[in-house]
Amino acid sequence: FVLKDVDQPSSDTQGKMAVGRNASLSNYSVGDQLPPSGGTEDVLIVGRKLTFTSGAVYGGNVVYGKFIDIPQYGVSVTDGTIRQEDPVSIDFAQAAIELTALSSQLAGYPINGTTTMEYGGLKLNGDDPVLNVFKVDGNDLTNSNSMTINVPNGSVVLVNINRKTISWTGGLVVNGTGLGNVLYNFYKATDLTIQGIDIQGSVLAPKARVNFVSGVINGQMVCKFLEGMGQMNLTLFHGNIPGNPEIINCAEIIYSDQPDSEPDNNESCVTIIVNVDFDPTGDENGSWEEYGGFGLNEMIWSMYQSQTYGLLIGTVGGHIYYFDGTEWLLLNEGMTVGFIWSIYENGGYIYCGTEQGLFIYDGSAWSQVYTLFGDVRTITSIGGTLFAGVWGFGVYYSHDGGTTWLPMNAGLELTGFAVQTMTVANGEIFVGTFSSGVFKYNFATSTWINVELDYNFIWALASDASGKIYAGTSGAGVYCSEDGGGTWYQLNTGLPNLHIYSVTIYGSEVYVSTWIGGVYKLTTTTLAKGSNTVKDIGSWESLGMSGIEVSSIMVDDVEKVLYAGTSSGMIYKSKDGVTSTETEENIPEKFSLSQNFPNPFNPSTVIEYSIPEAGLYSLRIYNILGQEVAVLVNRNLNPGSYTVNFDASSLTSGMYLYKLIGEKVNITKKMILLK
Repeated sequence: FVLKDVDQPSSDTQGKMAVGRNASLSNYSVGDQLPPSGGTEDVLIVGRKLTFTSGAVYGGNVVYGKFIDIPQYGVSVTDGTIRQEDPVSIDFAQAAIELTALSSQLAGYPINGTTTMEYGGLKLNGDDPVLNVFKVDGNDLTNSNSMTINVPNGSVVLVNINRKTISWTGGLVVNGTGLGNVLYNFYKATDLTIQGIDIQGSVLAPKARVNFVSGVINGQMVCKFLEGMGQMNLTLFHGNIPGNPEIINCAEIIYSDQPDSEPDNNESCVTIIVNVDFDPTGDENGSWEEYGGFGLNEMIWSMYQSQTYGLLIGTVGGHIYYFDGTEWLLLNEGMTVGFIWSIYENGGYIYCGTEQGLFIYDGSAWSQVYTLFGDVRTITSIGGTLFAGVWGFGVYYSHDGGTTWLPMNAGLELTGFAVQTMTVANGEIFVGTFSSGVFKYNFATSTWINVELDYNFIWALASDASGKIYAGTSGAGVYCSEDGGGTWYQLNTGLPNLHIYSVTIYGSEVYVSTWIGGVYKLTTTTLAKGSNTVKDIGSWESLGMSGIEVSSIMVDDVEKVLYAGTSSGMIYKSKDGVTSTETEENIPEKFSLSQNFPNPFNPSTVIEYSIPEAGLYSLRIYNILGQEVAVLVNRNLNPGSYTVNFDASSLTSGMYLYKLIGEKVNITKKMILLK
């Protein structure tokens, strides 16, 4: 996107190209990586004069404002036409104002990453899982021989670079996130030379004359003038950079009819602080109350409802907390990790995914699993089989309770194995990647199959009891599939922010969080779609929390409460509670403990029990010597019927006892593990 003029001999742009005034192109192609549009998309737009001596345009139309100079047979336009439109559809003058203001505003974002110069190279290190902001001196960039950026997987990178005249060359490496999440903001630059570099990310330089001598950019280029032979590869910026309550207002002298003796003082900026007091407890769209907090360095990243401990909280900071009815207690003391990405419970064990791999808690101590390393972002199970998604390494499975893990990655090779989330629907497992959309595993062929969702960056997956799958994306809102991933449709009405950070389901109710956009509940209406199928449509209802930076949400289906965790380390719970017609149950008349099924079993079985009164209950497993071998439940419960899965992969064959224990109940049953 060039606000004024382009002069590019012998290069190409894989995506779309827009030029505000004049464009001179030769030996050039535009749009060769775009899908066919049948002439419905404008691919090359030039505001004044287009000079195109040789090349091709793919995927759509060519539009020029006033003049055109194209040889009769020198340029081919595939899947579109050439037309004049004066003025063109883009208001480049307004775009210049807005892009300059945006660049100045981004420059005022608070820095949370470190920048150092080591052995002639710039090192940028950040540890924020959402947004890492760096400041680089333009002179250091000019004098450096390389730049290396290290951030958590999936996070957004904003590099603010000062100085008016900059030369950028040498190596560039981005570790930990996709190129569509990286933005280099040259907010002061008027002359920017780029040579011999593979730019990983997008460039915002709305005041600059960019001389892209050679190299390639895997991202978008936004500048005032562009020349040179640099290639533009199709990688759109899709990162979420939340709004900043600080607004940078700048004034600049761009023309003077008198000689300017001091040209370096022609710009001045002032920071305006927008005083917004975000108070979720007084939110007009929802009623929330504080439920606890852990400090600014303890962003609430993962939330999980444990049968044993109730609400478990995993933080950026590497801690897991649970509430004992009086206070929050640390569950993983001594675990030296930085991120608790995921928490899962199965068979009486707690599984914890971290940046250092997987840890398992047996009720007394944590142990690290040395057969599964890397960024374990998500954990789930089908029957007695555990599955773990590891960013950069793909999906692994375990048949022995998590002791040994094996890869199952056929079909994921082109994704970069950027697995972010998983869900199980109707006995099938789905993974969401941050590069190539959603995949479903075919157990018959041992292969992952892409389900053709038309957006690639998936942040959260969830499914309900009927098998409906909801995909929260980074930039395209929420998608839903009612047929096992065969078809998808968007559900974004009433959703102002399309970057979805968390999805949770209670019965038929769906809730999402949108970082500073707040928390929303889906209100659906079912319409007929043919004679035998239906489709849910609806809109999102705001539940408040706007401006709070909600990092995670979860419904406790025992307490029937919606919880929200924030980037500041605070936990809030909705005062209004949650309801679902699909989860309303009759209160049991008496205590009961059903026979496990199947029985005998290997290695897992299901135990059902009912309680007529609220209170503290536990469900414990003992061997024939009376020694306790597992605690499946140990928490306060409301009246109702419950189901728990017991995985005995780590136990030997034999007879075991399981007991339901409470103030007014003590029921024991036998079961047989037969391996």
